[in-house]
Amino acid sequence: MIHAFSYGRDDGAAPVATMILDPEGNLYGTTMFGGNSCIFDDAEYGCGVVFKLSPEDKDVTAWHESVLYFFQTGTDAAKQPAASLVFDSFGNLYGTTVYGGGADQLGTVFRIVP
Repeated sequence: MIHAFSYGRDDGAAPVATMILDPEGNLYGTTMFGGNSCIFDDAEYGCGVVFKLSPEDKDVTAWHESVLYFFQTGTDAAKQPAASLVFDSFGNLYGTTVYGGGADQLGTVFRIVP
């Protein structure tokens, strides 16, 4: 096992998309839930996160998780990322969300600058 999500405010939960790999061997992905509080269907699940898993040694037996972004209610227009990320040539990450994006809440495209 590389990482077990804890579903807390400092971690994500429910990774449903394929992860991507950078040239240094780091893995990047998203979770639909976890992180900061969001209310869906009258329950508090969290809005999801963008995370990075980095090998801590050359044998790749220990990994470290870093949360790059916590989706949140309020000023954040994006909620619940559910698709794989892509890199651009500058190392920026792009993805999509299921909810967010104005009054209709039909999803967004986002960019994360690590």
